[in-house]
Amino acid sequence: MALSGHPDTLAPQQARFFAALLTEPTVGAAARRAGCGERTALRWLKDPAFAAAYREARRASLTHATAQLQAACTEAMATLRELLRSDLAEVRLGAARAILELALRAGNEDDLEERIAAIEAYLAERAPPPARNGWRPW
Repeated sequence: MALSGHPDTLAPQQARFFAALLTEPTVGAAARRAGCGERTALRWLKDPAFAAAYREARRASLTHATAQLQAACTEAMATLRELLRSDLAEVRLGAARAILELALRAGNEDDLEERIAAIEAYLAERAPPPARNGWRPW
């Protein structure tokens, strides 16, 4: 098994499975697409180097998808702004309602993030040092 934690160093079948994992909904489907058995695929997933490379690839994929969503949000807001100028009162109302709901939700999420950060900082300041074995009481 050729694993070093980077997909470029994988054996060909492992590389096919790795790529399939990023697009298929299940491990079994990814294994079938790659032409390997599911038990073999599960064994590869238990390998720390393979699992680390897979997590890194998933994180990169998620980062890319998030960037695409952010770009689409700009377009969506432009559409809502256009709808605010519609001749139809129902359309204007729907756009206004959507904008207000989104703005309120975003504001609430920002408030929660700040509050959570403050709580975490408070707890970190008052946390007892870990035991010699690294164990903490929570």
